[in-house]
Formats: sequence, C-alpha cells, structure tokens
Amino acid sequence: IPEEDRIRFINYACYSSKVASNWDQHRIKYDLYLNGKYAVLAKKYEKEAKLLYCDPRTELGAMQYAYHSMFYDIGGLFDKNTILKLMKDINYRMSHMEVNKRDRFLAVLKESNRLNTVQGKLFKILFDFFSIVPNLIPSIGLLYYRDLDHVDRAELGISTCSFADIKNFYQDTYEALIDSCDIVVGLDNIEHREDCNTFTTKLDLKKFREQPKGNRIKILNPKEYFAGKFALPVASASLRNAIGHNDYTYEGTAQTIRFKEKTKGDVYLTEYLVNIALECCKMMRSVFVLAFIVYTLQHYVMREEGKPQIVHPILYERIKGQSRCPCGSGKKYKQCCRGSIEAIGNVEMKLDYPMKADSTRTVPLHMMRKWK
Repeated sequence: IPEEDRIRFINYACYSSKVASNWDQHRIKYDLYLNGKYAVLAKKYEKEAKLLYCDPRTELGAMQYAYHSMFYDIGGLFDKNTILKLMKDINYRMSHMEVNKRDRFLAVLKESNRLNTVQGKLFKILFDFFSIVPNLIPSIGLLYYRDLDHVDRAELGISTCSFADIKNFYQDTYEALIDSCDIVVGLDNIEHREDCNTFTTKLDLKKFREQPKGNRIKILNPKEYFAGKFALPVASASLRNAIGHNDYTYEGTAQTIRFKEKTKGDVYLTEYLVNIALECCKMMRSVFVLAFIVYTLQHYVMREEGKPQIVHPILYERIKGQSRCPCGSGKKYKQCCRGSIEAIGNVEMKLDYPMKADSTRTVPLHMMRKWK
C-alpha cells in the first residue's frame, strides 16, 4: 500500500470506529433529513453545514447536507485519488447528458416516487453498515491493496468478526442494491441507447423492476458506463441461496462456509469468511456510487428555474469558464455557478479524515490472524 493510502486507511479506521461507537448521536442529522425536519436540522447543525457549503433550512440544502455527510462517512472505502476521480467522472457524464433525455428519465422516476424509495434503502444500508463497521476494518484495509492475490485465505483470517456478525448485512445489502439498480440501468440506456426506457430486449424500466433478481443481474452490464462504476459484486448465487435458506455449515476455526452448489445438488463449495467480508466492503463502494447518482438526480429535481445551485464543491476544481457547469443546468460554468463559487472564496473541502496514523504500524494484515 502506498504510504499516503496506508495513512488514509488508518485515519478512516479510527474515524469510522468512533462514529460507530457514537452512532445514536451521529445519525440524528440523517433522521432529521429523512423525516423532513429541516428547521430543526438547520438549528442543530448550522455550523457544520456551513463547512459543507449547505443551507439545511431548505429541502435542497438539507438534501445536500445529508448526502455530503454520507459521502464523508463512507468515503474512506476508497483511496483519495480514486474517489475524487469517481465523483468528477460520474458528474461529467450526467451533466453532459441531453437535458430533455435526462428530464424524461426524471419524469419516469417521479411517477413511482422512485428516488425517495431508493434514498430510503441507501440510508438504511448506511445505518446497518455502522452497526458492523468495526467487524469490517481489516477488509476495508484490503481494499487499499493494489493486488490481493498474495493474501493466502487459508493462512489468514479476520480476528474482528465471525460469519454471524456480517451475514445479515451481506444478504440484505445485496438485495437492496439489486432492487435499486434500475436507476443505474436507466442512465446506461440514455448513455448507450438514447432513452431511459430503451433496452436491448423488449423491456422498459417498469418491466425491468418486475424481473426476478437473477435476470436483473444479467441485464446490469458492467461493460456499460454507469453499471461499470456501480460495480456491484456479483457474488455466488449458490452462496446467497444457501444463506437465505440457512442451508450452510460455518467452520469457525478455518473461517469457511460450506454450502451446496445451486444447480448441482450433491456438489459442495467452500468460501472464506474474509472474501465475504471483502464483498460487504465492495458493496458499500457500490452504495457510494448509487448515492452520488441519486444525489445528483435529486439536485436536478429540486433545481429552481434559472438559478445557479451549486453541487459538491469538489466538482468545480479546475473547471474552466467555457466548460459545461457541473450543476447540470446545461449552461457554461461562467454563465452559471462560477459567481456563487467565487463568492464562497477559497473552497477547501477534501475527503480527508482526522490524523491518527502512527508510521510505526503495519496495516491491515496486522489485524488479521494466522491460523495454524
């Protein structure tokens, strides 16, 4: 792990563990937003919201504050360069879509109140994540490795959890993300097929949502832009089926799960606990991507006609005046948000965490135990 990433991981491990230990207090801002208590949110978190360049007295400002907070709370699942590039790339694709095609997609989503439904699922996952994040710290560290092939699963296990600690999160998060992936598919339909309802088969978004989960997974094409960024780990269907029916055996000493292959009744497979914990962390990366997409779409929905409405300040870094504005208005930056950004002054909003790293420590394999 490069030194900068190693330090970032330690800082995030300390930050996320502290948040988890104080979650009942930390989650209040999210609860106030989800329950529409914007005045209370503004009064309680005015100073913190200003640091995130949000005014939570309005629905738009409250939405920005909640999502900017979420991005910070789970942003440590990525190294710094990756997360900045990810946000800017997705914003660029969405802000450069033809406005009429994007607006048609928003109209389809509005008909079924889809954005609010998916938003509820995402915040539920966030809450569940912080109930188990101390169990996942070693696996979060593994995300920072450039190459995981050298990690011997038979020799190294996780000393922070058992399968029971993460089983429900593993299953429930996967189900929620599959239930929500129509938003990703709709954007790829616009990107590659001109309209949100145009599939390569005789489907539209409504029919897509009605498909069995296995079919939705097959349609979610990782070679297309938004599905590729979403990068939902396509875990073993046999393992998910076994977990759902409690038809598996967990060997605590070896940290392995033994289960039947779904299509071959007498064939048994084995999976290591460390891989399942790693899948949980990768799914949280998918949560970040989907949350950023929903945040951007919500911003478009709440836009006041003709008024600049700035998005996450990181997205304006190195934007030239002639470039299309990151807020998605379709206007040039100099004719839209530049005045608002310049009025803020020196925007300093990085996704860094309080410095806790000690250069003498080795991570994350020191948090894993060797089986003999």
